[in-house]
Amino acid sequence: MPGMDASPITPQRVLVLGGTGTIGQATVRALQRLGHTVVCVVRARAGVGGALSLAGCQQLLPGAQLRVADVGDPVSLLRDAVCGEHFDAVISCLASRTGAPQDAWAIDHQAQLHALDAARHAGATHFVLLSAICVQKPLLAFQHAKLAFEQALINSGMRYSIVRPTAFFKSLSGQIERVRKGKPFLLFGDGTLTACTPISDDDLGDYIAGCLHTPERHNCILPIGGPGPAITPRAQGEHLFALAGKPPRFKQVPVALLDVIIAVLSTLGRLFPALQAKAELARIGRYYATESMLVLNPHTVNGMAQWLFLAYFVLMLATLVWKTPVISGPWLFLLRAFFPNWKFFHSVGYAPRLYARTVAQDTHGQRLWGSWTLLYPRRTRHWWHLFHNPDTNLGLAQQNLVHHLGADINALPDGGDPGSLVTYCMVCNLVAHGMRAQFPGCSHFQFELRMELDGPQHTVDAQTMLTSPVLPCP
Repeated sequence: MPGMDASPITPQRVLVLGGTGTIGQATVRALQRLGHTVVCVVRARAGVGGALSLAGCQQLLPGAQLRVADVGDPVSLLRDAVCGEHFDAVISCLASRTGAPQDAWAIDHQAQLHALDAARHAGATHFVLLSAICVQKPLLAFQHAKLAFEQALINSGMRYSIVRPTAFFKSLSGQIERVRKGKPFLLFGDGTLTACTPISDDDLGDYIAGCLHTPERHNCILPIGGPGPAITPRAQGEHLFALAGKPPRFKQVPVALLDVIIAVLSTLGRLFPALQAKAELARIGRYYATESMLVLNPHTVNGMAQWLFLAYFVLMLATLVWKTPVISGPWLFLLRAFFPNWKFFHSVGYAPRLYARTVAQDTHGQRLWGSWTLLYPRRTRHWWHLFHNPDTNLGLAQQNLVHHLGADINALPDGGDPGSLVTYCMVCNLVAHGMRAQFPGCSHFQFELRMELDGPQHTVDAQTMLTSPVLPCP
């Protein structure tokens, strides 16, 4: 293959993870042809649904030494796979089976980190990773998981080769059977939405194995595809029908159908968590139906990023020039009206929070103050809220009122009286009725407006903006 080093190849001891997969098998065959000693890490029950026994794995990987270990357990990986021995390199063809978020982060990220740690313990100097071309435009959980490990590998200090293939011919296997049986070739849209340059299993296996002794592939991210121009799904179908000697027949599936499925599963997933994974699978299907598996033009991508940055800079400059407090004033409230539950509004900078406490009299006529209570409208979700949800709408309006009060106090001149503000009077009434409903026996109440800065787990800073006088309950 192009780029292969013509000098004699020094045999190496290579630890392979994910060797029972289609590309893993091709990589093991390529390593053996080059004279390397291959040790494959397998599960006790491998394959789809755990249907592949250890004997079955040995049939798939003849000539390779098999070691049973759990890639999700770092202790098992060191004890049962590395076994205290030295390896020159580690090649990982691991990939999550479903792409669902939990599976993706467990395999595409965490298990890969365990493999990298095992490589260090084994004295390996080179880590070759089978990734995917689709991570260049990450929209899905498994893509973010793969990217996170890619970055960890790059930062590890170990020599690396990150291989990003465009597409495999295996994805056509289901369509081949349909064509053989005289059924139509399935297309999303008109079949020209996407294109790819598929690469054969053995060609990709040769390329991955060649990374070990090809300096040009060291410490690089390596997009790789098959020969020839990019081909669309419709063109793939036409080739299959020609090979089968049958007239082309296509069945078009509208992409909008996937959008409907995603919307329904995402909505129901809020009530039935098991459906969330199904929704992610539908998103994966839509991604592959609408995104070409080709290398993106970095100049186009960078140019778009530059324009977006310029537009953002112009907006910020305009905000500084205008006298109206755009970021914390009316425009923010307008955005909140359209996107009331966006976490952005509560996690960027300090946010106003309303606290209140009540007082009651004991038998001796002494005032007994309660503790400060956060008045933040959070409502329990129910399925019927999909159609009618007045309580949440009311709560969002009340919190928006608190934000208005904070903005109005900031706009007051030095020495200004907050009690003269309309929003102050409205918040007083809001707290009074809330305290009376929650504590029927209270005689007086008091409230505070605090500016709080939230961290990942808890509030990291709080500043009191306003403390009201003691007010009588209505």
